[in-house]
Order: sequence, then C-alpha cells, then structure tokens
Amino acid sequence: MTSKALGFRDVLLRPHTPTRLNSRSEANTHTHIGRIPLAIPVIVPSMRSLVTPDLINNVEGVGGLVVQPRGTFIASRRIAINSSLVTALEVAKQITSITQDGILSLEIANGHMVRMGDTLKYIRDRFGQAVSIWAGTVATPEGVEYLAQSGADTAIVGIGVGAVCTTTKKTGVGYPVLQTILDCADCSIPIISAGGIREAGDFVKAIAAGADGVMIGRLLAGCSDTYDVH
Repeated sequence: MTSKALGFRDVLLRPHTPTRLNSRSEANTHTHIGRIPLAIPVIVPSMRSLVTPDLINNVEGVGGLVVQPRGTFIASRRIAINSSLVTALEVAKQITSITQDGILSLEIANGHMVRMGDTLKYIRDRFGQAVSIWAGTVATPEGVEYLAQSGADTAIVGIGVGAVCTTTKKTGVGYPVLQTILDCADCSIPIISAGGIREAGDFVKAIAAGADGVMIGRLLAGCSDTYDVH
C-alpha cells in the first residue's frame, strides 16, 4: 500500500506573498506544449457532442486548442485530430504529408500498452518530426516515459477520472489525476491533464501541480457553441 493519493478536493493553493498581480486577469497564461504555443492552456477533447465550428473558432480565438474527433475535419488555425490505435495506423498509411503545425492525438482508455508503443513508433518513423504526437492516457511516470521513448512529444495523463469515463467502473483501473500530475511533472516530455475538472479552481490546481495543458469537457457541455445544448 502507498500513502494517500491526492485529488482536487484534497488540496487548496496557499497564497504567495508578496504578489505583483493586482488582478487575476493579469496572470500570464501562455504555455508551450512541446513546440505548440498556446495563449491559454485550454484543450478541448475530441468529444462529438462538444466540437463544433463555433467552438473551434471561439476557443482558438482566445489561444486554446480543440482536438477534432476522428472522421471529422473542420477548418481551424491548427489541425489536431484524435484517433484510436487502429484508425491511427490507417490514417498514417493514407496520409502522404502533414503540415508542421499538425497534431495527431492517440488517446485510449489505458495507454500502458505495447500496441500503443508500436503504433507510436510506426507513425514517428513514417513522418519524422513533421507531426506532433500526443498520446495517452497514462497515470504513472513510467507510462509517460514509455510513450516518450516510443515517439510521443506529449503525454495525456489521467485514467478513470473523466465525467463520462467508465474505465474505473468496468476495470478497477484509475488514479486521482492531481496526484498523477504531481508524479509526472518532472518527466522528459510535457503532460496534458485529462479529466476531473469540475470547476475553474481545479484547472488552476492542475497547472500549479505541473500540467502544461488541461483538457476540459464537462465545463463546456451544454454551452451554446456545442451540440450538447440542454
């Protein structure tokens, strides 16, 4: 058994004294996820109920990024496409070139798989450094380094904590995402936190813990720019 793993509900941020900021609006939110610069560390996951042209325009308009679901293509400033392992191989075999700003995001329920590593190596060998590869999800530093050694530029961390994720219910696999971020913050590649964000303060905690970017879905569900309007 290990010591208690921390979740967002277990932690508060202690104020820094003194601070030069007069308002939270003055905070510098710019980040780099690998070679991808973002004005705000907001990443919208590839959920079909969320991703619309309006959402892409508005999120990217303020400097965030939207990962498009596989099988769809909506014009945007930077193309980021999500794929399963099987689809990724099919896409990789069909694409003859990819733009320098392109991102291929491979996200499955449990990225601690030999097959994930094999797929990453194939894609990296095929496209070299012309594409940024995001891969996940994993929940340990060993998982992050496995993805890095296989060719990923960025790791997506967080298993079983998403609002609609059923991995933990079905398999018992999962780990509090805040603890995952803390454990993986010093790994060799950037990390994106995925899941568990219930309020804006959780987003800040994820960044403070060491995440380079944060995926949010639940906070956007039902907004007028999504398909999931209630």
